[in-house]
Amino acid sequence: MISIMFVGHLGELSLSSASIATSFVGVIGFSFMLRMGSPPETLCGQAYGAKQYHMLGIYMHRVLLVLMLMCIPIAFIRAYTTQMFKMVGQNPKISMQIGIYARWFIPSIFSYGIFQCQLRFLQA
Repeated sequence: MISIMFVGHLGELSLSSASIATSFVGVIGFSFMLRMGSPPETLCGQAYGAKQYHMLGIYMHRVLLVLMLMCIPIAFIRAYTTQMFKMVGQNPKISMQIGIYARWFIPSIFSYGIFQCQLRFLQA
């Protein structure tokens, strides 16, 4: 929210494109990774309760692999955000700014996937 407030001082074009891009990036990437990263919470909790501590690492590595593989299509979606918004009829200037803003978020999806995996592991 604070980023949007700062971007709002740059002008209407920047504000509208940053608002749309933030919503798009949140829905397409972060909420998806949040849900994909939640199964280890149950699996690791069960393994810990059954005193099968070796399974904790196995579950973490498997989920980390799945999350990293899921980051690849999300990164492609973010890379082609400009074209996607132009296809649905968005203003070309806004679409260009949305694409630039969304591309800067590509590295964050990989680190967010790792974060979600480690968070669920440590919670268990």
